[in-house]
Amino acid sequence: MKNNLCKLQNIANSDFRNERRKLISASQKDTSEKAVSKQPTIMIAVARGWESRYLLRTDIVRTLKAGGARIVILVPNPDEDYIVKEFSDNNVFVEKFDLEAYRAYYSRSLVQQWLRIMRGQAIPAHDDLVFINDKASERRPKEHRRLVKYALDIGIAVLRRSTTVRRLLQHIESRIFLGTFVHAHLFEKYNPDLVVTCSPGYYIHEAYLLRETRKRGKRTASVIFGWDKAVSLGLAGFMPDSVVVWSKVMREEMIKIQEFSPKQLYVAGVATFDIYQSKKRLYSRDQLFERHGLVPERKLIVFGGKSPWKYPNYAILDLLAEAIAENRLEHKCQIIARLHPLYFKMGSQVSEELMKNYQKIKDKYPNIVKLSIPKFRSHRLSFDLHPDEAVEVGSLISNADVLVTMFSTLMVEACICNTPIVNVGFDPVLADAAHSFDYRSIKIDMNQPHNLKVRESGATTIAYNAEELVEYINRYLNSPDFESTERCRFAETICGPLDGQSGRRVGQFLLSMTNGKSKQVISDL
Repeated sequence: MKNNLCKLQNIANSDFRNERRKLISASQKDTSEKAVSKQPTIMIAVARGWESRYLLRTDIVRTLKAGGARIVILVPNPDEDYIVKEFSDNNVFVEKFDLEAYRAYYSRSLVQQWLRIMRGQAIPAHDDLVFINDKASERRPKEHRRLVKYALDIGIAVLRRSTTVRRLLQHIESRIFLGTFVHAHLFEKYNPDLVVTCSPGYYIHEAYLLRETRKRGKRTASVIFGWDKAVSLGLAGFMPDSVVVWSKVMREEMIKIQEFSPKQLYVAGVATFDIYQSKKRLYSRDQLFERHGLVPERKLIVFGGKSPWKYPNYAILDLLAEAIAENRLEHKCQIIARLHPLYFKMGSQVSEELMKNYQKIKDKYPNIVKLSIPKFRSHRLSFDLHPDEAVEVGSLISNADVLVTMFSTLMVEACICNTPIVNVGFDPVLADAAHSFDYRSIKIDMNQPHNLKVRESGATTIAYNAEELVEYINRYLNSPDFESTERCRFAETICGPLDGQSGRRVGQFLLSMTNGKSKQVISDL
C-alpha cells in the first residue's frame, strides 16, 4: 500500500524562524516624540479565482492580520455577499479592482497592443521558445497587416538578443502606459506601504497597478502562484521590488529568463500546497468514498483533464471506462473525473455541449464513472471556487491509487502525495469527426519547458497509445511504490520547502517589506 505523503525534510531552521519573528515584531516608527509604531498597509490585487485561492485563502492573509497589517483587497466583485462576509473585518477592507477601465484604456492604443505582443515573445533567445511562440500566437490579432507583422517579427528578434533592449521596452511601458490612475482614490484613501500582485505584470491589469504604485513611490511585490509562470508568459511587464517564488528551480528560471537580480527573489514554497501537510484538513479515504458513492473494495483512478478547447478529455475518460468494463485492468477499479475549471469559461452553451460528453460516459458506465464538478461562487471574479474545492482536489489526489492526466499541475500535487502518475501522450481518434473544436496535439504540451522537467525527472510514465495506458495503470496498481523516490524528489525540487509553512513564510516576508528590511529575510531555502 502506497504512502500517502512523502516524508519531506523541514527545511526552515530555528535560527531563520527566530529572525523572521524579530522582523515581524518590529514596525516602522514615526517621527513623533512618542515614537508611535506605524501600522503597515498592504494592498492585495486579485483579478481571478485561482489568485484568490493563493493569496486570500491560504495562511498568507492570516499571517498579515496576525502581524498587525491593515489589508486592502482589490477584487472585481467587492459588493458580492460572499466576498463581504468572508473578508470584511475591522482591519480588512474590500475595494473594487476596476478591470473594465484598464481594458478600455488598453484597447484604445494599438501601440500598447503591439508592445505587449512583442513582450510576449521576448524572452532570451537561449531559452526554449517553442511554447512561448505557440502561446503568444494566440494573442496576435489575425487582422494585422503584412507590414505590421514584419515589424513585430523584427522587434521580437531584436528583443530576444539584447538585454538592453528588453530593459528599454520595460522602462518605456512603465513610464508611458500607467493605466489612467484609475485607482488614485484608493491610494489616497489607504496610502499603502506595499502593493502585491500574483505576477510581475504578465497580465496588463497587474502591470498598470504596479506601475502606478511605483510612480507614487510605494513598494511592490509579486507572489508567483503557478509552476510555469516564469517560462510560459513571455517577458514581465514590470520589475517589482521583490518576487516570491516556489523553489530554487523557479528562482533560477526568474534569473535566467526574466533577468531578475537574485536579491529580488525570495524562496517560500507553495502556499496552496500547505494543505497536504495536514491530514486533518483532507477527507480520509472512507470519507471521500462516502461523499462520492464509491465502492470501498475497488481501486480509485482519478482522471484530471486539460483545458477543454485544447484536448478532447472525454475521449480518454471513455477509453478508461471501457477498459474497466472489459476487465482489462487487473484490479476492480472505479474512476472519478475531475473537470477542469476552464470548462466553464466559454459560455453556457459551449459548457453544456462539453458537459454532455462527460454525462454520456457517466450514463454509459454508471457503476464505474463519477464526476467531480467544480463549485463556483461568482461570475464576476472568474473561476472563484468554493473554499471546499481545495479540500476536494487535495483529497482526490491523496486518496487516488493512480492519477491519469495530460501534463496538468495535478502532477505536482500527486508527487507531493506520492501518488503514481500516468500521463497521456497520444491524441485519441474521435468518433464524432464533425466536432466543433480545433483541438491541438498533446505533443505541444509534452514539450513545454516546465513539462520537460517532469519528464526528465522520471516521476511519471507517459502512455503513447491506449494499450500502454492500460499497461502502465496495471503496473502502478500492482506496484504503487514504483518510481516513488523520483516522485518525492521531484516534489522537493519543484515546490521548495514542503513543511506546511509556505503561506506563513510569504506573509512574513511581505510584512518585512513594509519595514524596509526584506533583504534580511531573503534566504536560499
